[in-house]
Amino acid sequence: MSQPTSTSAVAAAALNDIRFRGKIVVITGAGGTFGREGCLYFARRGASIAALDNNPSALNETVAYIDGILESSDISETVRTFACDVTDAESVETAVAEIMKSFGRIDMLWNNAGYQGQIKPTLEYDPKDFAMVMNINVTGMFIVLQSVAKRMAATAEKGKDDDEGSSSHSFSIVNTASVAGLRGTPAMIAYSSSKAAVLAMTVSSSKVSPFHYSKAKNDIQLIILGSLITIHMCQSEI
Repeated sequence: MSQPTSTSAVAAAALNDIRFRGKIVVITGAGGTFGREGCLYFARRGASIAALDNNPSALNETVAYIDGILESSDISETVRTFACDVTDAESVETAVAEIMKSFGRIDMLWNNAGYQGQIKPTLEYDPKDFAMVMNINVTGMFIVLQSVAKRMAATAEKGKDDDEGSSSHSFSIVNTASVAGLRGTPAMIAYSSSKAAVLAMTVSSSKVSPFHYSKAKNDIQLIILGSLITIHMCQSEI
């Protein structure tokens, strides 16, 4: 039987993982449980994090959490926070423009912001909550994906003729989906529908991405989650 991995062993393994060293990673929903752990994961591996959330205090908690574990000499250089409402195109554009000004480029987007919504039978589900789930999980994800992808494509186009140009640079967009989008989940019609839309959005984006007009190496991918308990789930109306 395998023994639990120690914190020191996890840290040592992260230091040896060079895949994300020096990368600029944007994470939405960074004030939530999953996004916070994602920020820590990439920070441990030498990436610089642009953490986005519509809750500034939650973002501050994320920074403090990472700082307490990494004991970084300058946490502000490792994780920078940007208040952002993913459902508001202007808010997203402002945040992404600030990220580009701060970091100069974006190498990876983890499109993670989401809302579970109510857990109720379909016949009792509130249409207003259904609309909110779709607005955050689908429209919000699209707005962020489009805004960041435009910058990635522009970065690739700008550097394609350089000796160290973006023709050899890779960009990645990862969208958080769920098994609920594949099989549906009882009493979660809004969430299941939204994650099915994310699956289709990701496949469609990978086929007609603006990246196709550049020479950059790039991927648009999915994380398909199983059961995951987060603060937002615990706060949902049941």
